Amino acid sequence: MKTLRQRYPFSAIVGQEELKQALLLNLIYPGIGGVLIRGEKGTAKSTAVRALEAILPEIDVVDGCPCGCDPHGDALCPWCLGQEALESVSLQVRVVDLPVGSTEDRVVGSLDMETALREGRRRFEPGILADANRGILYVDEINLLDDHLQEEDDGKNKAQKPNAVVLEDESMALAKDYIELNYGKSYLTPKEQRQLNYQICTGAHKECKLHFSDGLLSRPDASAEGTSPAEEQPPLQDSADTYQMEYARRVLTENLEILKANQLMTRQNILSLADILKRALLTREEKEIFPDEYGKIRVDRLWNIGRTDNRKMFDREFIQEFTDFAVEILIDSSGSQQIRQSMVALQGYIISEALSLAEIPHRVMGFCTFGDYTVMRRYRDYDEPIEADKRILEFYGSANNRDGLAIRAAAHSLSARREENKILIVLSDGTPNDIIVSKSKSRLRVQYCNDYAVKDTAREVYSLRSKGIAVMGIFAGEEEALPAEKQIFGNEFAYIRKISDFSNVVGRYLKEQLMV
Repeated sequence: MKTLRQRYPFSAIVGQEELKQALLLNLIYPGIGGVLIRGEKGTAKSTAVRALEAILPEIDVVDGCPCGCDPHGDALCPWCLGQEALESVSLQVRVVDLPVGSTEDRVVGSLDMETALREGRRRFEPGILADANRGILYVDEINLLDDHLQEEDDGKNKAQKPNAVVLEDESMALAKDYIELNYGKSYLTPKEQRQLNYQICTGAHKECKLHFSDGLLSRPDASAEGTSPAEEQPPLQDSADTYQMEYARRVLTENLEILKANQLMTRQNILSLADILKRALLTREEKEIFPDEYGKIRVDRLWNIGRTDNRKMFDREFIQEFTDFAVEILIDSSGSQQIRQSMVALQGYIISEALSLAEIPHRVMGFCTFGDYTVMRRYRDYDEPIEADKRILEFYGSANNRDGLAIRAAAHSLSARREENKILIVLSDGTPNDIIVSKSKSRLRVQYCNDYAVKDTAREVYSLRSKGIAVMGIFAGEEEALPAEKQIFGNEFAYIRKISDFSNVVGRYLKEQLMV
C-alpha cells in the first residue's frame, strides 16, 4: 500500500531539552559517536530523531553511489573508484532505520545472488550501513536486535519502572495555551467544561482536565453548510495561519492522497460494510397483522356479512422497524500512531461512511493527552450529513494517550443519546500511556502506563458493558501489544492484518450487535 510520511517539526517538541541538545551536538560533531535514548512510549524519542531530517542541510554526493560518498573528499567506496568521472548531486541527509530482526548481511551487505545467477559475475550488494553513510542510523528498540548485532548482555538488565516526564509548574501553567494552539479552542462554554470535568475526571483521573475541540481546521461557516476542510482547503499562504495549522493541512493532504491511491479498495470496503449493516437491520423488522377493511381476505370472517356490523373481513400486515442504534467511534490520536496515521484515518473513514449509508447515527472522536489535558477532538457529530465523514481525514497523531479517561468521556455523551442500543468502537494500539506531569504533582499522581493503565482502561470497558453499552476494539498497533489489547477488550476486538479484510472483520462484530 502506498504510504506518505510527514515529519513532526523538531522545534515543536516540548520539553526533552537534554535529548534535543544531545542530538544537536552529535550533528555538530559526529565524532561523539551517537546517542543512547531511554524513555517510555510517548516521550518523543522516535519523533525527535526523525525530525532531524528537516533541519539538516542538503549535502553533495556522488551521483549513483550506493554509499553516498563525498565527491570532494578522499574517502571513496570501490564503486566510486571504478568510475571514470564523478558527477555531483545534492541530496537531503537521511534518517535510516535499522529494522528489528535485521540479519548481519542485511546490515553490512552481502553478495548479490541475483546478479551472480543471471550474469555469472560477483557483485557486492551494500547494506543498511551504506544507506546510512553520512546520514543518521536510527536503531529503535535496540534490546530486540539479534545478539550478534549488539553487545552481550551481562544478565543484570531488568525491566525498570518508567520515569515520569516532569515539567516545571511554570511550563505546565501554559498547557492550556499550548492545547488551544495545537488542537483548537473548545466548543464548550467554560461552565459546560467545568461540569464535565467534575463529573468525569474522578478516581485515577482526578485533577485531569478534558478539552473538547473541533480541531484547527474547523470553520463555523463550513459546519453550517455541511462542507468540510477536507473538501475545500484554505490557501497555505494565509498570514494569520500558525505553523500548527499548516502542518495539519499538510497531513490532511497526505491522507487525501492515500485515499485517492486506494480509492477502489476503500469504496469496496465501505459498500460491503454498509450492506452488512443494512441487512442486519432488516432482520430486526417485526411483522404484525391486524384486522382491517381491506388487505388479504379471511374466509373465516365472511359469516359476518349481513349478520353483524363488523366490516373487517381482511388482514393487513404492518412491519415494525427496529433501527434504534447510536454508535460512537473513538480513535487513539497519540504520537505512537504517527507511523500509521494515514491507515488509521482510512479505517475510521470506512466505518463512518458505511454507518452514514446505513443511516445509523454516529459520532467520531479522536483523543490524545498532554500534561493534565486530554483532548477530545470531534471529527463528526451524530446527526451530521454524510459529507462530514471526510473530516476524519484530518486525523494525525501526537502527544500521549490516557485511554481510560477518553473512553469514559466518550461513553458519557453516548449514554445521553435517546437510542436504546449503543455501541462504542475504539481504534487503539493497546498501549495507554500518560507520564507527563507537573513538578508539584509528580509525587502525588500514579504514573499512567504499563499494567496500571491497561487495567484502568479494561475496568472502563467492563463498566460500560455492564451498563448495556457494547464495546468493540479495533487494534491498530504493533503485535507485541496484542496481549494488552486482549486484556482491555477481551475477545471483543478485531486485528486487521490487511485493509482489504476490514469490512468483513468489522462487519461480523457489528452484525452480531445489531441482531441481538
